[in-house]
Amino acid sequence: MNALPSLLWLIDPQPQFGLRHGAALRHFGLGGEWIARGGEAHFAFASAGPEADEASAAFLAEQCRQGRASSVSVLRYAPTRWRRRLAHGLVHPVLTRRVLRAAQAEVLAQVEALLRRHRVDVVLAGDRRFLFLVTALAERVPVVVDWIDSNALHALREARHAWGRRAWGSLPGATWRLVHSALQERHYGRRAVAAFAASAVDRDVLARLAGSRPGCQLVENGLHPAPGPVAAEVKQAGRLVFSGTMDYPPNHEAAVWFVDRVLPLVRRHRPEAHFVVAGQRPLPELLRRAGPAVTVTGAVPDLRAELATGALFVAPLVSGSGFRNKVVEALAAGTFVAGTPLALEFLPERLRVQLLVGDGAGALADRVLEFFAAPADFEARLPALQAVLATEYTWPRRADELRNVVTAAIARRPNRPVPAWGAAALAL
Repeated sequence: MNALPSLLWLIDPQPQFGLRHGAALRHFGLGGEWIARGGEAHFAFASAGPEADEASAAFLAEQCRQGRASSVSVLRYAPTRWRRRLAHGLVHPVLTRRVLRAAQAEVLAQVEALLRRHRVDVVLAGDRRFLFLVTALAERVPVVVDWIDSNALHALREARHAWGRRAWGSLPGATWRLVHSALQERHYGRRAVAAFAASAVDRDVLARLAGSRPGCQLVENGLHPAPGPVAAEVKQAGRLVFSGTMDYPPNHEAAVWFVDRVLPLVRRHRPEAHFVVAGQRPLPELLRRAGPAVTVTGAVPDLRAELATGALFVAPLVSGSGFRNKVVEALAAGTFVAGTPLALEFLPERLRVQLLVGDGAGALADRVLEFFAAPADFEARLPALQAVLATEYTWPRRADELRNVVTAAIARRPNRPVPAWGAAALAL
């Protein structure tokens, strides 16, 4: 065995987003560092049809060429349509597994073959479709869950946001997702040999759901490239920037909320203020708001350059959870940050208190105006903030944290004889 355990990471590649997607950035940032240290990081994903599989395979093949993945495999996971619909409507993971047992047995056989071929020491479940392997492979190999975010926390905030907007039609779906996700995270969180998440807030929710068995560790995302100086002359006075994949509901809701509720308050005092939304796949509701004071760019060729032109990065998130890559990317690009408490909650307090935090439309507008009144005072904080990012938000540091999780998982694995391989391992 290598000095580092050999990993099989089960993921949803979502190649349409590339490494702009936080989960992909996480998987391949960690995978690349794991391989650089002499370990192996094999990746596999569930088939979604020939066209989608071709795009995913091409994306992952590029990660192999870049040294971020050791190999790529496609797993056939094809429950019948009626079983998928029935499983989707069920709430508890045990019932879902019963409905999908035949299709999961086929996946199990394929995963077993990969374990033998690559001499895998630990399986990382980064796609929730593969959570059934937590119990199916329990006697064979440690299965560690990379939750990334807590879907239960996300759904709870979605429901609260819908209630606050009196969007009654959104409440039933959000409530169902809350119940489903909470049961899923509790069930598998209590059965996985180890688990980890990308933000301390999500980790704490997941740990509470799982109880004391085995808890949940923190492995945040890293930053690439490392922070570096940005020429001050590229800054454009009055330019407020927000970035992200804009068909992701929390990003879309944040941009619309800022345009409708915050920007008018800012422009009463600073009519030169201009809001730029930089990110792929903007939805029509946001595009309709483009005008003299609002620019919706769509995808940009160089996001770091786009961030660097901003006088201030605003993170007006009112829903969602997880690690906010956009915030650390803005700081790394040399642009100060103002945001809602929810947008900045993932940062440690010593960093958060250095930024501008506004809870509500009026408070966030006041923080933006506070920056415009004395931008040099706030920009003077950037070198110290960037120094923290350069030392603490690196993939080598994150790989150390992952190694601790994996090592603990191997140590906790029950010392039992390996049972016969096969569909019987799916027994509830």
